Amino acid sequence: MFLRFGLPPAQEKSNLSIVAMNMKKFLFLLLIITAGNPSQAQLQGQERVDSLLAQLPNANDDTSKVKLLTDLSFIFYSIDPDEGLRYGMQGLELAEKLNWKKGMANANRTIGVNYAYGKSYYQHSLEYYLKGLKLFEELGDKGGTARILSNI
Repeated sequence: MFLRFGLPPAQEKSNLSIVAMNMKKFLFLLLIITAGNPSQAQLQGQERVDSLLAQLPNANDDTSKVKLLTDLSFIFYSIDPDEGLRYGMQGLELAEKLNWKKGMANANRTIGVNYAYGKSYYQHSLEYYLKGLKLFEELGDKGGTARILSNI
């Protein structure tokens, strides 16, 4: 008896095995193509770090530099948390000098991230998170408050 496609059962099985083999080849090719993407993502991350580091020497001591330092601090928590702490502390110091509460809050958060996720010093991270939380609440910054609460 013939199947709906009009092919005998033996030929239908043969066609299915060809389709299965082609599907395996396609999946293997897809795997090879996507295996190269993590290195591309790392390159983009490294390019971002290089770009931020290149901006640092020419940055004026203003809120933009605080943002730059806190960005670097956050990026470095998984690469080199000691370096991330250094940038975070510089950002906090500058934000305090400028009396910029939002910058102080963000710097405290990134310092907390470096202590918690980079170094596993949870007590230190909690101290900085709580300082940042207080500042975000004083500012009425709900987004900042939510981000820091999710870290805690």
